[in-house]
Parts: sequence; C-alpha cells; structure tokens
Amino acid sequence: MCTRLRVLSYLLFVMVSTASIRAADLPSTAFFEKKIRPVLVSVCGECHGANKQRGGLRLDSRAAMVKGGDRGAAVTPGRPGASLLLHALRYEDAELHMPPKGKLATDVVGAFTQWIRMGAPWPETAQPSPGTTDAKPNDASNHWAYQPIRKPSLPAVRNASWPQSPIDDFVLARLEAAEIAPAVPADKRTLIRRITFDLTGLPPTPAAIAAFLADPREDALARLVDDLLESPRYGERWGRHWLDVVRYADSNGLDENLAYVNAFRFRDYVIDSFNDDKPYDRFVQEQLAGDLLPPGPNETEPQLYERLTGTGFLSLGTKMLACDDGRKMEMDIVDEQLDTTSRAIMGITMGCARCHDHKFDPFDSEDYYALAGIFKSTRTMENFKVVAEWHEHTLATEAEQAQAKEHDRRIQKTDKAIKARERSARDAFLAAERGKAGAYLRAASAFVSSDGSDALVTENNAVKVAETRGLDAEFLEQWIAHLEKAKDAGDSIWAVWALSDETAREALADTYAALFVRADKAWKKLQSEGGDKKVKKLPDARLEAFRAVLYDQRGPFRLSGKSDRFYSTDQREAIKRLKTEKKTLEETRPQLARAMGVRDGKIENLRVHIRGNYLTLGDEVPRRFPRILSGPNAERIKDSTSGRLALARWLTSTDHPLTARVMANRIWQWHFGQGLVRTPDNFGRLGEAPSHPRLLDWLAVRFVEAGWSIKAMHRLILLSATYGMSTTYNAAAYAKDPENRLGWRFDRRRLAAEEIRDSILVLGGDLDLTMHGQLLPDRHRAYVTGTGSKESTYDFNRRTVYLPVLRSAVYPVLQAFDFADPSVMAGKRASTTVAPQALFMINGKIVLRESRRMAERLLADGSRDAVRIERAYLDAFGRPALPAETERDLAFIKRYAAALPDDVEGESERRIRAWQGLCRVLIASNEFIYIE
Repeated sequence: MCTRLRVLSYLLFVMVSTASIRAADLPSTAFFEKKIRPVLVSVCGECHGANKQRGGLRLDSRAAMVKGGDRGAAVTPGRPGASLLLHALRYEDAELHMPPKGKLATDVVGAFTQWIRMGAPWPETAQPSPGTTDAKPNDASNHWAYQPIRKPSLPAVRNASWPQSPIDDFVLARLEAAEIAPAVPADKRTLIRRITFDLTGLPPTPAAIAAFLADPREDALARLVDDLLESPRYGERWGRHWLDVVRYADSNGLDENLAYVNAFRFRDYVIDSFNDDKPYDRFVQEQLAGDLLPPGPNETEPQLYERLTGTGFLSLGTKMLACDDGRKMEMDIVDEQLDTTSRAIMGITMGCARCHDHKFDPFDSEDYYALAGIFKSTRTMENFKVVAEWHEHTLATEAEQAQAKEHDRRIQKTDKAIKARERSARDAFLAAERGKAGAYLRAASAFVSSDGSDALVTENNAVKVAETRGLDAEFLEQWIAHLEKAKDAGDSIWAVWALSDETAREALADTYAALFVRADKAWKKLQSEGGDKKVKKLPDARLEAFRAVLYDQRGPFRLSGKSDRFYSTDQREAIKRLKTEKKTLEETRPQLARAMGVRDGKIENLRVHIRGNYLTLGDEVPRRFPRILSGPNAERIKDSTSGRLALARWLTSTDHPLTARVMANRIWQWHFGQGLVRTPDNFGRLGEAPSHPRLLDWLAVRFVEAGWSIKAMHRLILLSATYGMSTTYNAAAYAKDPENRLGWRFDRRRLAAEEIRDSILVLGGDLDLTMHGQLLPDRHRAYVTGTGSKESTYDFNRRTVYLPVLRSAVYPVLQAFDFADPSVMAGKRASTTVAPQALFMINGKIVLRESRRMAERLLADGSRDAVRIERAYLDAFGRPALPAETERDLAFIKRYAAALPDDVEGESERRIRAWQGLCRVLIASNEFIYIE
C-alpha cells in the first residue's frame, strides 16, 4: 500500500475507533489499601458500616457505594464530578458534608478523587492469578514467587534444529505441546531496525543497514549486537527503562512543585551504569546504601561520588513539603521509599501492609514496620518544617571545598568592611550634626510639654527665643511643629521623619539623638525610683522603645530612605567600591557539585501504627526483613546502623527468591513488550503467573551466574531464535493463543515517546547527541509548577532522556505517547491508540519544523527526485521505496506544489513545501512509528 494510503488508513482508524486504550498496570490494589480503605474504616465505618447506616448508606463495599443511600449513588466509578461521596468530602454543600466533625485533609480528598477516576477498584473483587492456590495469605509454601530458584534442565524438543539459544528450547517445548509452529525468521533488514531501536532507541543509519546486509559472516548479528552495546546511546535508552521504575523526575510535584536541580546527577549515574554494564547486584546496593558501602581498593573520589549519587533512588519521590504535620510527612516518605523498593526490586506490594495485614500476600503489619524502621533510621530530609528541605551530598574534593571556604571568607571580610565603613560614615554625620541640632532641639522642646499636657512653657514666642539664642526663627518654628505632630499622632520617629522637608531631615536625625540623651537620663531615674510598673504609667509609653531603637550607638543608625546621601563623597565612593567587590565575589563563587541522596539518621525501631496512624501505636518491632522471604541466612541488622546496607546485601544475595527473577523478567519485557510475568511490579497472588515459569527461573539463575551482567542477558536474548522470529500472522496459532502468551511470533510494537521524538529529530538532522547535564535553570528549590505550557522548558534538540521531567507539568509530546507517570514507579507503560496522536504526527510543532528541514536536506544534494525518495524511505523506514511508491510519491509532490496557494511565491519555496508534505506523510505513517 502506498505511503499516503497507509497514513489515511491510520488516521481513519484512530479517528473512528473507541481508542482501544489498554490501561497500564496501575497499582490500584496498593492504592486502595494504602489511601482509601483506612479512611473508610477509621472515619466512615462508625456511621456507614455493617452495624449502622445513616441516610441508608453503607461504605464498606464497592457495590454498596455504587448503590448508594437515600440520596442516590455515592460513587459513580470513573466520574469524580458525578460522585456524591466526593461532593460531601469537599464540603461543597452546607447541608451535605462528611465527615460532619471536620473536613478531611486535602491530600486525602485528592486520593478519593483519584480512586474514583481509576474506576473505584476494590480488591475484594479481584481473584488470584491462574496457577496460584487458595492457600491462606500467610502460607506461602505453594506460591511460585516465594520459592527458592532452581535452575531447570533444558526440555526436550522435537525440532532440534530450531533453537539457537537455551531460551529457544523452553519456548519451543511449550509451542510443540500446543501444536503451534513458530513464525518464520525475520529478514536482516527487519532485524537491524528492530535491534537498533531496541538497544539504542534510535533508527539505524542507511550506512549501517547497508554494511549489515553486506556482511556474509555467520556472526554478523552477534557483531552488530556487540557494537550497539558498546554505543553510548545504549545507556541512554536502557537507562530510561530504569528511570521509569524508580519514578525519576526533576521536580517534587504535589503541593510544592520545587525543582530538583541536582536530580540529573542520578539520571546520568543510571545511564553510565548501564553503559559500563555495572553488575545489577552492585547497582542495587549503591542505590539503597551507596553511602554505607565500604570503599573498594584504591577507590577514587569520582567512584565515591558515584556511590553517593546512587542513593538518589530513595530521595527522588514526591513529598508533601508543606505538610503541617511533620511526623505524618516523615512516615509518608518512609512509606513511599518502602513501597518503591519492594515493588521495583522484589516485585511485591509491601506498601499494602501499612494499615493492616496484607489481604493476599504473606506480609503482615509487623513485616511492614520492621522494614519501615530501616527507612525511618535513614535521613532523607534536612527538616520536616514547612517548606521541608531534602538532603543532598556534596560531591567535591577537599581542595574544592577549601577553595569555596576561602572564597566565602573573602565575601564575609568584604561585607564586614562595608558595614564598618557605613558605621564610620554615620558616626561622622552624627558628630557633625549634633552641635548644630542641639540648639534647635533645646529651644523647640521648650514649646512642647514633656509630660504630655497641652500647657506651654511661658515664653513670648519662637521669634523672640530665636533672636535671643541666635537661631533661625523660621527653622525653629518648623521644629516646634515637628515635635507637636509626633506627640499628637502618637507615632514613631519615622513618621516625623517622613513629614520633614529636605532641609530639615539632616538636622532631625541628630536632634532626636540628643533628645534621647535626655530621655535616657529620665529612663534611668525612673527605673531607680519605681521600676517597670511606674514606667508603664507614663503618658509616653514608647520611651523604652525609642531609646532601644535610636540611642544605642553601637548598632546602625536607622535612616529613612537612602542613608548614603548623608555620607561624605569619599565615604560614598569607598562603600561603592566595596559593594562592587562583594557582588563580583558572590557571582564568581565556586559552585560545589551536589547530588540528592540519603544518609543514616537517628537509629530507631518503629512500633506498629494501628490503621497506619502514628497516634495509635502497637508493639515495637525490631528492624528486620519479611519473615517469609528472609529465612535463617539473612544478615543481622546491627544496632548502630539503619540497616540499609544489610537490606541491600540481602536483596542481592544469590538465594533471594525474587530479585533476580524480577529483573530477568523486566529485561525480557523490555525486549519483547510483555514480560514472562505480565505484571512486572507484582509477583504476588494478585499478579499474573508466569507464562513460562521454568524459563523464568532458568534466566534468573543464568543472570546471577553471568555476574549479574545485563549486557550478557541482552546477548543471550537477542541472538535467540525466539527474538529473531518475524511478526507473521498465523490464523491457526492465533486461534489457540490469541494473546501470543506462548511466543509463537514477535509482537509488533509502537515506538516509545522518546523514540518517536528522537527519530523525528534524526530525520531533520537536528538531534544533539551531547550527553549528561541539566537543562533546567540552576535555581535550587525554585517553583516550577505550570511550566508545562512553556515551550522554552523543553525547547532543546538533545535526546529526550535529557529533557526535564516536571511532575504535574510533563512535556505534552511525551504525554501524548504514554510516557510513564513520574509520580509513581512504573515498570510497564501503556500503549494506547488515540486521535490526538495522529493529529500530532501530522501537525505537531516539532513535526512541521523537522519535516521541512528533512525536505531541505533532501533537496540540497542535487540528486534526481527518484533518488531523493529512495533516501527518504531509507531514513524513515530503513528500506528503499518500492517502484510503485516512488511513482505515486512523485505524482503526489507534483500535485501538492500545484495546489499551493498563490501567495507562496518562488519556485524554490513551493518545491520545499511540496517535499515537506511528503516528509510529513512518511513521519505520520504506521511504518515509521512501529517496529516489526
């Protein structure tokens, strides 16, 4: 089918379909158990439970909530705005609000909103996955995931010539048992595009394709895989997989969406770890306890900083930074760390046991709080005040730190010199003005009663006094008015200062200084006579405050407005030079590298929090690991440490039943689109059972035997006949296995959001392959809420993995193509098909820009148009155009140019526009965004 028809078919499909969205594996069970059930039990149960139903409403089951009470349905799943329960929780109606004694916290109401939007899932309606037993939750003896891993022998197969790897024996044995034949192998052109995108997230170049097709050696595929694994692009692609799992973001989200300006160091650490093929056990240990790992032989400072940076894993989560309840904030952070660790590394939902024993898996509240004690003994935050601040490691050598301290010392020295100069200037001003102002003060104060009465001292008038004392009569009258206003207004010296004119201000400051000399004497006399009680009875109760503010010559003399205008010219110039020097020093201060992370805090055990509430405590639980998994060989947690290092070592021990299984399954999923266990974050009884349990265990053991090398796992999988199958459809196989659970063909997959954007930039010749670094402004803890609408935040041509990830403001292009929610860990992304995706691929800003640049590049080489079309197809699809496609596309370009409006002037511009139209069609086609 020609390219244009493919695009039209695609557009038609997405426009008229019902979006066929398959939701990601949301942690709905864990969410309900942690956020919803405790509130329903502790807050709502008394009035709306089994024993009592006010208003005819029960809230102890999903069915009861949907049925509702006297006012109708309490919950409409999927529609928060239509749910009466939420209306009541928000206190939107004076006659209907729950709970009646006070509104729930904002985050609790938000959790109910999200739960209803998720469809109001209620775990009691869920069934354990096929293959599990009906054993009680605390009896794990029959659940496959908690059993020791044993390396199974290879199964016998009839078609012994098909397997290229031990993997294939397990897959083929299942297919033969179902009487299904595997699909034919994919051709070399399909394989190089598949593998290159798989390992690097970028399309293969036409030159690389040509070289691979021309390579006759038997190990050509193995050589290709090795070359791609050595490319720095590999770590960027596979590091992004792990960043999904660890909920990476460059901002906090939630109430205070502050910038994590140093989070990028953890992202770069992950990318480098994959490129270096860091053993997975070491990778896990550094993320949980990099600060506690003993230094290796001849360890360098960069290696130390790498270990410290790894602990950002525990610090990257969302936090309610403005929570008024510091203890709740701390336990919420502990819970988030525990939940992420257990799901990311062990594939179990331990977080469900915060409020009660796990409903389906063998973990009780004591297991939860024994593990939570480890994270409680870990310092993630510097404080829990509003707005709380997270801890960061300093990544600087001793010399760099000493240089920064010396620089700070110079700044402080300059600042002291400025203050000394200003003090000297003020003192000089006072000394010069005191004598001049004193005479006016004495004369003027004679007209204002010192005891607060309205009587005036007997004198003829101000003029006569001025003449007698040699003063300016008009200026003396101004002083009398100033003092009267101050007395009548009951205001401070600053109000009088504001009323003064330019001439009077100079004298006024020192005049009042002299006034308070007299006030000081009166104050001391009153103190000696009657103490504070007598003083408080004075008409002018501000006497003490005035003395403290203005008369204390040891402190700054507080002048209103610009005080430096009272200084001499020399003083002003000297102060100006010092301030310029200080500013320069501040601007050139060495910036020490810092990384988000954790360290050990106060070591303590936790008591069980009944229903998850720290105010209702049960028995204390020693820090330890879940009993059903730890067995007798678990490392003991010492009283002097948090236990993170022991936890990290226990998780990566060779006899742990989950860690190797979970990661082997993740690697398989990231290659095939689906894991052997299709719920990669939940290996518990509510998760799915593995499609090939013996293969999963074989892979897990092989993973450990290969030194936990992820690259070794890539080679094993990518060189298998299973991975090398085509996507060819087989009606008979489909009838028996419509979901391809047995792996009878390779599943076609859509490119991920990052791959789509990066590939578009490649076509335009604009992709910047610079590695590492931060693209956010370097403003520590700056607010970033709302920046999702600002193109400048994402207007970079770097690989997408380096773009900022802002919680609550994710780049819209990524959101359109199912980017993982950065607020929660996500071991598996959705893959939806919706109309906005098609609209973006035709009219998106980046598509319009890069399709034009692609057209300009094609037209710049001087080739014939047919050759240009050949090149365009090779760039976009990795294959040459068919003769029929070339003919139709040439006709399309001609018609397009002829149809352009008359205001598009110039043959060159019309030609570029026509070729741009073809390039847009290629970008929007299924063949561009899908991998065979």
